Amino acid sequence: MSGGGAQWLGSAAGGVLAAILAALPAAGAVNGPAAIIGACAAPQYRQFDFWLGEWTVVDTATGAAAGDSRIEAAYGGCGVRENWRDPDLTGGSLNTYDRSDRLWHQVWIDSSGARREFIGGREGEAMVLVSTHPSAKDPNVTIKERMRFTANADGSVRQFSDASRDGGANWVSRYDYTYRPKRRAPLVVAPAPAVSSAACASAEYRQFDFWVGRWNVYQTGKDKPVSHSLIESLYGGCGLRETWLPLRPGGDGGSLNIYLPGEKAWRQTWIDASGARVDFTGGWKGSAMVLTGFWKDVLGPGKDALVRMTYTRSSDRSVRQLGETSEDRGATWSPSFDFTYRPSAG
Repeated sequence: MSGGGAQWLGSAAGGVLAAILAALPAAGAVNGPAAIIGACAAPQYRQFDFWLGEWTVVDTATGAAAGDSRIEAAYGGCGVRENWRDPDLTGGSLNTYDRSDRLWHQVWIDSSGARREFIGGREGEAMVLVSTHPSAKDPNVTIKERMRFTANADGSVRQFSDASRDGGANWVSRYDYTYRPKRRAPLVVAPAPAVSSAACASAEYRQFDFWVGRWNVYQTGKDKPVSHSLIESLYGGCGLRETWLPLRPGGDGGSLNIYLPGEKAWRQTWIDASGARVDFTGGWKGSAMVLTGFWKDVLGPGKDALVRMTYTRSSDRSVRQLGETSEDRGATWSPSFDFTYRPSAG
């Protein structure tokens, strides 16, 4: 249910710009392991490939329909992107292996307004991911949610989930699903209307809607595009999904974005074809959306930095994305990249 492969230019400004422009083919999401690029060719990145496919999902015990799911290989084989739909919920996740901690990370958001982070890896023949978070009903109680994915001999995949309220001493079953292969033609999942979920109807969820659209992206002040970008409002208007499509070969990237009322902040998780995974946080400041995150190796091997991105809408309906880096924990900032998004006619 914006790394290591970038072509570093040797400066704070050049490093991040090179990472973004080089870390992204002229086509969209990769649809299979054959399209792997060098940054993520290690066998660990293939550990979750058994989940790829177009699936009808049923209750394992009863066979009752539970939902439909499309699991895609994305970003040059560096990520796995999930698209889930059932009668009551739409949602999706980004999954990637992080070579720095040698673990798999999943970020899930859905039309209830939920966001979950899962961490784990292969345990024997299974992929096991665990999320630890406060209980929605009682914030003083910490919940562990565990998901175990296993490939079956008949080509199906089982996803079993359980939860613990006592630190893992005791576990209670949550659900038990089987993913059955379905037609291999592309699955068309229409985006949900911008506002269709009561859980995400407040004004804060609409703060980033100016970024929604199909764009041609330029370096600000230049007249030659460097990339295309698709920003979709999904999951009942609870989340935004970014798909970054460069005009030069080398990989691609994308993000999931959601407002979290408990934190009064926006969260963005970005992964790309260099193998990078970056978590940004921030929110609305004045007339701009400002997000900041720690990006490992962004200025070159062993050169980590904070990256701050400021998004503003212009009177001509274009969107400017200004990037800056800081090597001193935010005391000073250097210009990094400067993009202008213009509406695409396509």
